[in-house]
Amino acid sequence: MHLRKSDLMMQSRNNQFFLLLPELDHAYVEQVVERILNTFNETGYAGKARVVYQAAYLSEEI
Repeated sequence: MHLRKSDLMMQSRNNQFFLLLPELDHAYVEQVVERILNTFNETGYAGKARVVYQAAYLSEEI
């Protein structure tokens, strides 16, 4: 999986990561999540961890 220059991933706890994709169009969220989960499932950790996600859309209006 490749991140764009605008994307941010950080580890917030020993077993928790935060991924911010600021330029991702909401129409592609499910595809991106599926790609991330497929990549994770190819690792040795897939059977050892539960993956949950939450998507929130921010308005460009200020």
